Amino acid sequence: IGTIYIEQGNYDKGLECFFSFLKLMEEVGDKERIAIALGNIGVTFQNKGGSTHNIHDYEEALKYHNKAFQMDKESGDKFNISVDLNNIGAVYSDIGKLKPSVEIFKKALDHFQRSLKLKEEVGDKYGTGVVLVNIGDAYIQQGKLSHKAEIFTFAISSAQKALAVFKEIGNPYGTAYCLVKIGQAFA
Repeated sequence: IGTIYIEQGNYDKGLECFFSFLKLMEEVGDKERIAIALGNIGVTFQNKGGSTHNIHDYEEALKYHNKAFQMDKESGDKFNISVDLNNIGAVYSDIGKLKPSVEIFKKALDHFQRSLKLKEEVGDKYGTGVVLVNIGDAYIQQGKLSHKAEIFTFAISSAQKALAVFKEIGNPYGTAYCLVKIGQAFA
């Protein structure tokens, strides 16, 4: 239900559902689902931040994504750790778009690179494509700030790698999105 509220843009109701889910999972001691709830809360705050452009929402997103990351790290679940790292990178990337800073994009790239390594280790091709697109986007944003041509070369390379992945797995939406990112890097 929380996801439906988020899709409708009703972030507060979505958060209410996810916090209720979190409380229930804490009561039964289900650590895997606690981490999932924390991640969903983080994503909701991130989406809310994208709507409100409020830095506080992004800070809350980081807080909950980092909690999910710590729990997944304790369990050793590489797939979920890779998701957490990508989510944290995406929040930093969003913060960097709101308050442009090369340092913020470097933090995003660090998290994306760590996520990418794990995605490749666990064989998550779709996730690999997503992270490669996110890396490309972070390089585009960093390139706009630094005005260094070589940064855009990294963006294009990453988007082209993502394009190959999405073509391989037959994902037309990922393929189209990569083409948009490649165009943005040239723009």
